[in-house]
Amino acid sequence: MAFCCSGCSLVYQITGQLGEAGEASFWLAKLGLGCFFAMNVMTLSLLLYSGYLTEIDPEIVPKIAYLSFALATPVMFILGWPFVKHALSEIAALSFGMDSLIALGAVSAYVASTYATFTGNPQIYFDTATMILVLVTLGRFLEASAKARASEALEHLLDLAPQEAVVVEAGQEHRVAIAALRVGDQVLIRPGERIPVDGKVIEGAADVDESTLTGEATPVSKSRGDPVMRATVTMAGRLIVEVTHSADDTMFAQVVRLMEEAQAAHGPLRRLVDRIAAIFVPAVVGLAGLTGFLRLPDGLESALLSSLSVLLIACPCPLGLATSLATWAGLGRAAPSGVLIRSGDALESLAGLKTLYFDKTGTLTMGQAALQAVQVEPDTFQNAWLSACASVEAYSEHALGKGLVEAVTARGLPLHPILDFKASPGLGVEGMVACPGELPSRVVVGNERFLSQQGIALADKLREKKRRYEAAGLTVILGAWNEQAQGLAAFGDQVRPEAPEAIEALKGLGLELRLASGDNEAATQRVAAMLGIPRLAASLLPSQKAELVREEQTRGAVGVIGDGINDAPALATASLGIAMGSGTDLAKETADVSILRNDLRQIPWLIRLAKATRWTVRGNLIWAFCYNAIGLILAVQGILTPILAALAMVVSSLFVVCNSLRLQKRHI
Repeated sequence: MAFCCSGCSLVYQITGQLGEAGEASFWLAKLGLGCFFAMNVMTLSLLLYSGYLTEIDPEIVPKIAYLSFALATPVMFILGWPFVKHALSEIAALSFGMDSLIALGAVSAYVASTYATFTGNPQIYFDTATMILVLVTLGRFLEASAKARASEALEHLLDLAPQEAVVVEAGQEHRVAIAALRVGDQVLIRPGERIPVDGKVIEGAADVDESTLTGEATPVSKSRGDPVMRATVTMAGRLIVEVTHSADDTMFAQVVRLMEEAQAAHGPLRRLVDRIAAIFVPAVVGLAGLTGFLRLPDGLESALLSSLSVLLIACPCPLGLATSLATWAGLGRAAPSGVLIRSGDALESLAGLKTLYFDKTGTLTMGQAALQAVQVEPDTFQNAWLSACASVEAYSEHALGKGLVEAVTARGLPLHPILDFKASPGLGVEGMVACPGELPSRVVVGNERFLSQQGIALADKLREKKRRYEAAGLTVILGAWNEQAQGLAAFGDQVRPEAPEAIEALKGLGLELRLASGDNEAATQRVAAMLGIPRLAASLLPSQKAELVREEQTRGAVGVIGDGINDAPALATASLGIAMGSGTDLAKETADVSILRNDLRQIPWLIRLAKATRWTVRGNLIWAFCYNAIGLILAVQGILTPILAALAMVVSSLFVVCNSLRLQKRHI
């Protein structure tokens, strides 16, 4: 097994991890070593700085400097060398990026301090050199950890898709690998199995749970001619499916590809830093060279020290600290409230959102089919009708049947014994209900096609009610008693009780709200109307959701809130993805933010926190830029001495710390 370096090999020998997880372990190992040395360097530096304010034994100062050099040197090689190596390749290509900026600050501080140590000058900056590298390594570790979690979640997603299928050929059944399937092959799917291909039903009927790809909780009835998708689940019934797409061209494969592409993309903040570095690095190096040239009449040593002073004061550490402290304060404020934010970039993106897309099922709604309305003729038979239908459905595995049983039980109505139960997948159920004191009666519960097959017709009034409920986005089941259709039950997903309040708060923050759902148009319109969301898109597949978000992002930053596997590509594509706590592992690992308490009201609170954090970051950056600008001017003029620079850095850091900590007490 080949490794890029001995460090990777050592980490593998210890942890046994490869890939993204191995990379995260490697960064963690480097971070641990770097922190050990850097903390000791910082302790010695504080001792040295205190000597400028109080008397310190002159004989101790050189020993502190040499010891600091000894501790800082391993950090430069362990943590700094990869950045220096990459920076050299960027310089060779005349393309400066973030690594060039890091290497410039760390190397200049280390070189200046090393020169001062061996020339007897006590003014050293080993602490600056090491802390730059430790902070950046921490960021790389967090980034690698996030990628490792996302990769692990993606592996779980791949596990959902069967790797083999049962092919029916000339009346014989044999199992083959998915990759060996060809368009036109016929595949057998038994009850409870995941469908291994994208195709169309040529034989049989079944209820199929498509929530993996559409997010819709209610199973869909499939029969001859209907399309089916890979990784969805047959709830009941046997199907023979003709393959219509190769394994690499299925809807499931498209979801996986979208996830991989989104994970590989760099965030906007990283690209912005690279653009800034492309200008900042050559400018500072040029300014340092010019300063040294102007100081040549004072001697070569003076010229070199002046150049190094410019490089040192231009070190990105104050700017990085100005952002990271405020960001960590914001992240720390969110965590106790049950909100996990993956990175500082995510917090920054939250503050800049223009548009927010909501998934419907499981996000704005409870994600469960609940009884919304009952219509029985005559109405006085309603309780008896509910008990009879629920008694039959109690033997069923269908989601609507379970919803009916729960509703009847909640009303305190009885469930009766059933004789001769029979289920017809994709259609309905039937059985003989034995009510106390009465002869068993045949009860049929299902869709209109099922009742029609039983020779049971609907009265005009019942058919009109059914049409109205379905137009409103509800799913209807019919119930017949004694060979006569006597009622219907309408089911729909319930809106979360806190959703209206959360939506109004988000509108108050100036966000444009959208609803994007894999559910049908009527059901989506129903929820949008209840919550006052003006724009919606329905019947979307995962790839269509992601494309919708991608198009919207050309007009501004877009956030997506979802909970299911079908939402994962859109969550990954968006400027910011927010996953509800009840969501799938893949959604939560793909998203930038997880709402653990499953309360939509935390989203507007979180955006207000992000905006407050952004204002704090801007205040810190303005201070840091002013500090660097003034420091550069003084360094070019030869006025700034290392002692004054040390004191200025302490004052600057204290300001940034105090300003950032205000976020912990600020009312949001």
